Amino acid sequence: MDIKKRIKTESDRLEVYFNDLLIGTLTEQEKMDFFPLSSWFTKGLNLSKEGRLKLAGHYFSSGERYQQALTREGMLWLLLQTTYLPKKAYYLYKTGNRAAAEEMVHASMDIMKRLELDGFEFLVYGRVQQYHNLARMYLAYGQTQHGLRLVAHTLEFLLTRRSTLLTDLNVALARHPEEYSSYNYLFIYQLFFETIEGLLRYSDTLEEKARELLRVVLPAAGVYAPVHEEGVIFQRSILVFQAFYDGDYEYFCREAESLVAGWPKGFETIGNILIQYSSWCKDMLVTQ
Repeated sequence: MDIKKRIKTESDRLEVYFNDLLIGTLTEQEKMDFFPLSSWFTKGLNLSKEGRLKLAGHYFSSGERYQQALTREGMLWLLLQTTYLPKKAYYLYKTGNRAAAEEMVHASMDIMKRLELDGFEFLVYGRVQQYHNLARMYLAYGQTQHGLRLVAHTLEFLLTRRSTLLTDLNVALARHPEEYSSYNYLFIYQLFFETIEGLLRYSDTLEEKARELLRVVLPAAGVYAPVHEEGVIFQRSILVFQAFYDGDYEYFCREAESLVAGWPKGFETIGNILIQYSSWCKDMLVTQ
């Protein structure tokens, strides 16, 4: 199975697993209120991704009207915020309301932190997702250094369980170790490979921008202890960039191409990224 399909399947499983834990705290009546409101916000998000912003706004507004009738700060209201705020933030980002979008992302993380203290420690991974969403916004706005710094230090947390910059992520995680291991490699894939591939569009400044990311990520990847096959391949794929970081392009090309040639089926997406970097390095070697 292709790695993207594996990631999607495992991501869906984890979403169901942890959503059930959250929703399990609600009364039957609260569940009956939660599901239609949540579905409206999900519909608004999906329409936003399709560019159908007027209709997306309608779904958000409809959900918001009913949400206002809930007891503020109650458990139902708090859980709804963890799904509403990130989705509405994306809608605001798509409509050009940058400041409001960032404010909603931060508000969602604040509520997740409160719920973590009430026993929902796994919501730290919800905040990992929101840090990535912020980074995506910064990269889209051209604030490349800021965006790369967020990605790098979020990856540092995922690889080592500690972040030197995003210290709010450094919480004790003990209750669901197998699921946390899965979340780690899912987010490592999402953050590292999406970002490193996106940097290829900066051909003239690729080395500088990649080094901004790799400076933090390479030492963290060196101590990462993966427990899944996917994690092992991700780790090896990250560490091969040490030669790129060092400017040893010839060695990087040999190692990257050798690594890709020995992989099992299903990792072609990552292999294609390494081959693109190898091609860039070969062009650089020709011009030197």
